[in-house]
Amino acid sequence: MAQSLDELARLHCDQGEPERALPLFQEALELAREIGERNRIAVILTDLGDTHRRLGRTEEALRILGQAEELCDEVALIDGGRIRVQGTIDALRARCRNRYKATYENGTGKASI
Repeated sequence: MAQSLDELARLHCDQGEPERALPLFQEALELAREIGERNRIAVILTDLGDTHRRLGRTEEALRILGQAEELCDEVALIDGGRIRVQGTIDALRARCRNRYKATYENGTGKASI
């Protein structure tokens, strides 16, 4: 059931409806935690973090992706999940660095991005 909800949420994201995906990801996460499906939890956390990234919620995305990263290490997720988590985190960090760099370069105190 958790996997089905996760897949449905991803479909909403793919269709440009990330806000509709969030409650589905949350429900999938709760179900996966209830039954202790740690690999599934890591995947759902990655999807949830990526959805927050798409919505521009960088801090929340990094927090959730950090949880996914830790869990991937714990369960030795080898299906590319760890690589996907790290790639998303790296992209978010680069985006933050660029945003802050632009803030100081344009001299306005506001990011031009």
